Amino acid sequence: MSNTLSPKSFELISSLILNRIGLYFSLENKHDLERGIKTASMEYGTSNFEEFAENIVNITPTQELINLLGRHLTIGETYFFRETRVFEILEKDILRKLIEDRRQNSRTLKIWSAGCSTGEEPYSIAILLDKMIPDINNWDIKIIATDINQNYLSKAIEGIYSEWSFRGIDVGIKNNYFTKLGHNKYQIRNDIRSMVDFGYLNLAQDNYHSQLNKMNGMDIIFCRNVLMYFDNDGREKVVHKFYDTLNDLGYLVLGLTELSHFADSDFKSIQFEGAVLFKKQINHTTLLEKETTAQKPRCTPCINNINKKAKKKFPKSIHSGNTNEVTPQTGITGLKKEKAELSQNEIRSAYISAVNDFENRNYENASLQFAVIIEDSKNFIQFTDEEKEKTYILLSKCLANLGKTQEAKGICQNGLKMFKLSHSLYFILARILQEENKMDGAVKALGKAIYLNPDYVVAHFTLANIYRRLSKFSESQKNYKNTFLMLNKISDDTILEDTEGSTAGEIKEIVKTMMNRSSWT
Repeated sequence: MSNTLSPKSFELISSLILNRIGLYFSLENKHDLERGIKTASMEYGTSNFEEFAENIVNITPTQELINLLGRHLTIGETYFFRETRVFEILEKDILRKLIEDRRQNSRTLKIWSAGCSTGEEPYSIAILLDKMIPDINNWDIKIIATDINQNYLSKAIEGIYSEWSFRGIDVGIKNNYFTKLGHNKYQIRNDIRSMVDFGYLNLAQDNYHSQLNKMNGMDIIFCRNVLMYFDNDGREKVVHKFYDTLNDLGYLVLGLTELSHFADSDFKSIQFEGAVLFKKQINHTTLLEKETTAQKPRCTPCINNINKKAKKKFPKSIHSGNTNEVTPQTGITGLKKEKAELSQNEIRSAYISAVNDFENRNYENASLQFAVIIEDSKNFIQFTDEEKEKTYILLSKCLANLGKTQEAKGICQNGLKMFKLSHSLYFILARILQEENKMDGAVKALGKAIYLNPDYVVAHFTLANIYRRLSKFSESQKNYKNTFLMLNKISDDTILEDTEGSTAGEIKEIVKTMMNRSSWT
């Protein structure tokens, strides 16, 4: 008895799944579809794969059958506070201000976990809010959690988890927010469980606003490792729905694997160290404003009023005036240097201060100092090659994190003229080109980075994601495999180079998911 689909059956069933559920299966994913149909047939009550597949093709599937297929064609791998950096940003950079603003008036928050799987993500959000809001009982907080897999939703509503769901988190969270039921079983506290409203939702359906009116007015939408199941058209439609559902200037949080798939002008990418979030843009620009903007010079100074910001750290010999002069070393507009030079000790102190500012995510101050250091060629030349390269790397990261991608790209290119063997500079350049949707250039830059450092994990991982987006599945397979093999040689708690804090274990889990999705063994 064959457990494989004929070319015609594959075409018909994959088209049905795409139209009814939104899940996209290419020929590269044929084995995944067959495996899901096989397990679905067993739950349906038949072990005859061919008969079950024939029924799907020849009869109009009921909603019950569609739900059954959805349960067996999705992957539910997750755990509490997954990608901890995202939750750190949520707490310190987004929720803190949002809570302060709302405390003065409505005391409301609405957050949606789209594709919530077995509930670890929405419960993590609820725990975070409980920690941040002492008077939470006086607030109207709605956390909506939806998924297409009803088995996952049942488990989420039950709220019972094993040790595996707690990997990598502070033991205090488990002790404070869960009750131990027995060996390796823990149940979420009732008050936290009551904060989350779980429900079935198919993101591919066009009428979900009418299904759940409560979906409007979201402050934040989490949709991590979900869009990778959709084709390009499906992703575009879902993202458009997210835009309509979000409040003005609301945030969309995607998974690491999906950043290379996302390019939507309605959202502004907000660069944080170790993560990228997307903010809803409100476009009220008039035609006159567009025409006026088009007539302005395209070069935007990354250093404004440096005399006001930097003279606390530097003597009067460095200042900024009303100038469009572009400095030769950095290519940055607005920085002007008089003849007087800083002493070597002053430049050395500035370097230490800039590195410290960068590590504390004070990118504006760090970029000001790094730029001045590079411009002071007399003293900069005294730096070691390692310090010079690090200056270019950190300055380009600062500018990228500030959203000044053109200037960040210029710094990378200038740095590469001096340090032709810098794999980190090539990687940063690749990420900038990727954000600009210049995929060919990004692939070339990543290729150079890997040539210079064959064990550069993040470059292989990023290249795999780009090839997958370009539908170059064999190249993507090769790089995911290379990434996985390298990660197997590294301790899971190792912080990976140029990931801004992601561990080998976190990346490994993502790669495993992607390999399973593509049936690569």
